[in-house]
Amino acid sequence: MSEGHDLVRRFFDLLGDGNIDAWLALMTDDVAADTPFSPTGAATRFDGIAEIESRFGDARLRMESLAFHDVEVLATEDSARYVATCSSTGTFPGDVPYANSYCWMFTIADGRITHWTEYVDPQAVLAAQRARAER
Repeated sequence: MSEGHDLVRRFFDLLGDGNIDAWLALMTDDVAADTPFSPTGAATRFDGIAEIESRFGDARLRMESLAFHDVEVLATEDSARYVATCSSTGTFPGDVPYANSYCWMFTIADGRITHWTEYVDPQAVLAAQRARAER
């Protein structure tokens, strides 16, 4: 397996484990992420390591658990680009379940992630938010 393939796998392992410092170390300081399927009104672009930590790291740390399943990482014709598909299960405090399916596109340079786009089912996100608000 290539270094890029391993890097993408570590991305999911570390995020799932909640090891945010090690997860952030996989990225460049000017990393960017796009989430075009975010619920209406939510931000869809995050620029720089501080915004990534605030949005994704903080969201993960608010969860009691998160695991990524059936991770498939595919190389593209461009050696700096990878596509990954997976699903997740997790829980929020109060035993609120979360599950989703994803497609991610990563760009890598010099052994670090410089950009990703995350496609996720916004209805699953909204359902978890509603369940948390009801408890």
